Amino acid sequence: MQASRIRRLWNADVRIFVESAGGSGGVTRLGDGVFRHDNRLMPLLPQPLPATDDWPAIVYCRLFAPALLRDYGRVMYLDADICVMDRDDALLSVPLPGGLGAVQDGASIGKGPAGTGLSRGEWLASIGLRGQRYFNSGALLIDPAPWADIDMSAELGRFATLCGPAVMMPDQDFLNWLFQDRWTELSPRFNFQQALFNDGFETVFPPVFLHFSSRDKPWQGAADPATPHGQPHPLYRREIAHLGHDPDRLDCRRPESLPVALRRRIRHGLTRLGATTGRERRLRRDWTCRCRVMADALIDDIACGRYADPHVGADAPLQDPAAVTFDGRHLRRPLHLDLAAMEP
Repeated sequence: MQASRIRRLWNADVRIFVESAGGSGGVTRLGDGVFRHDNRLMPLLPQPLPATDDWPAIVYCRLFAPALLRDYGRVMYLDADICVMDRDDALLSVPLPGGLGAVQDGASIGKGPAGTGLSRGEWLASIGLRGQRYFNSGALLIDPAPWADIDMSAELGRFATLCGPAVMMPDQDFLNWLFQDRWTELSPRFNFQQALFNDGFETVFPPVFLHFSSRDKPWQGAADPATPHGQPHPLYRREIAHLGHDPDRLDCRRPESLPVALRRRIRHGLTRLGATTGRERRLRRDWTCRCRVMADALIDDIACGRYADPHVGADAPLQDPAAVTFDGRHLRRPLHLDLAAMEP
């Protein structure tokens, strides 16, 4: 689905990389400017590599894709859970002296990963980073030529030896280590992550690439239309149908266990009656604190000219506590987006 949108909006070639156990390798033309690459990357991975249950070794495959795309002067890598909202030709002209452009990881702004007990500085030092900037690898702007000079297998081996036990997000940690002090920082417009969804920053950074970087995906099944993943769900269904496929085959939202569903419904029911549960109170307190941290960090980044692309949005986020609702488990708010632009 996203391949057809990219082709229409950007008039760019789209290369889809698919790795499947036991499948054959090769390149298939799917349509005008759209190509599928099967099982061309896993054979390139060295062994062993740092990995976790949530992040198996297959995530390293993206590191080797630019080597197969050397005929292109510039490549934009996108995770499969990114929705392409718009076109901005600024990406075509942003200088990349180090060969890589990326967006700061929203979930880790001002803190270390949950469950580690580490401060942000301690966590970054544990994966070999000297500075305080850390990017998200879900959207990467790449000039393939500089990448061709990197022996990825050798560098992965060095990283595994130096930092292996501390790695939590394997390929992302590695890329931050490898490109530290030389990656070009882009604004959140080009990787607008789930960590920003509740905070009103879509008015400050109108998303070009909207990244559903959590377990909730807009194609998995119907959801509350007042939530970010529920808003585009009907449009995903129409786009899938427009391409000649059955959208019902993608409805695969993970079912809740009975105890979890009961607790959520009770909390939601109490909220609708005007009561505030302890969970909602804690979440709103954390949201208020988090909004302040995010606003201070991101507005300061704009003021000091940290981003390589020009600023085109509002000067401050649209933070309205009344627009943030509690569904019994999470706080949610709809994004201010032009969803009509996503129509097939």
